[in-house]
Amino acid sequence: MCIRDSKLINTEWNTKLADQIIDGISAEAVAAVKTGLVVVIGIAAPTLMMSGGLSLLLGFLKLLQILYFFKFLNIRYPDNVNKFLSIFSTANGDSIPNFGRFIAHIFNLTIQNSETPKKFMDEYKDGIFIVSSGNLLTLNFTILLVYLVIKLTSFAFSHDSINPKKWIQKLLKSFEWSSLIGTVTESYLDLCVSCLLQFTYLSTKALHDPFQIFSAVVSGIYVVVLIFSPVSVIYFLTSQLFSHKVGMPEHFQAFGFLYEDFRIDEYYPRIFTSFVLFKKLVMATFLVALFNVPYLQVFSIAILFGMSTVLTFKISPYKTKIENRTA
Repeated sequence: MCIRDSKLINTEWNTKLADQIIDGISAEAVAAVKTGLVVVIGIAAPTLMMSGGLSLLLGFLKLLQILYFFKFLNIRYPDNVNKFLSIFSTANGDSIPNFGRFIAHIFNLTIQNSETPKKFMDEYKDGIFIVSSGNLLTLNFTILLVYLVIKLTSFAFSHDSINPKKWIQKLLKSFEWSSLIGTVTESYLDLCVSCLLQFTYLSTKALHDPFQIFSAVVSGIYVVVLIFSPVSVIYFLTSQLFSHKVGMPEHFQAFGFLYEDFRIDEYYPRIFTSFVLFKKLVMATFLVALFNVPYLQVFSIAILFGMSTVLTFKISPYKTKIENRTA
């Protein structure tokens, strides 16, 4: 072997070693940033809730969610861009224990649908709803359990000689709508993508798997909830039963998260949350249904965001000019 060949081999080996080191550092850096982001959100959330600025945190998380799901465009991103977008998965609550994976682990069940595109599977969107969004199901079930505990506590007080405490009534009212519905609206895009993956890549083989059948049933329930969510927003804010209550303390406590950022003096700004949810539903549909047609997928989402920007400028739903320009 000549000296030139030896140098070439050494150069190739050094290049591979450098790539491995960089990949290792990048993986550690991504994990560190994600952990730091979770810690910051965890510290900020209680303070913002007490100061009435929780909407700022929720708005920030919504932005991170949109950025994260751009990863599922059928585009060959550079590796560093993929790692950067992966950081934003924190906004989807990936640090919350996954109910579906826990069940699958106990019973040694298959947690992947082999027909799901690799790009989704790399981010644990495996085509099985209760696994892909198992963390959100954990959150939903936990909030429902807390709600039931508060409900039973209130019921127990009502049969006592002492009147129910006001704080229990207020907490119950908040959980009844802002928590039960709020968790769905805040994680709307993630749930839509997981539901669409479940039914788009549901094979005949999967119909013989009880775990996937159960997942499909749960997904079907969520599909109904997700489809009717934009309509429900309009009902809660414009129906004769509720329209005269919008902005009042009792109504704001239950439904304020739907309109606190928007002007309520006009019809379309008041129901702008329904437009936002509908946009996320369409975006999820484009990401999943058009995945195998990448040019059409990217073009459709670009048109969607262009139309959304024009609509925001036209309606000016937010309370300030800065929000309308930057939304």
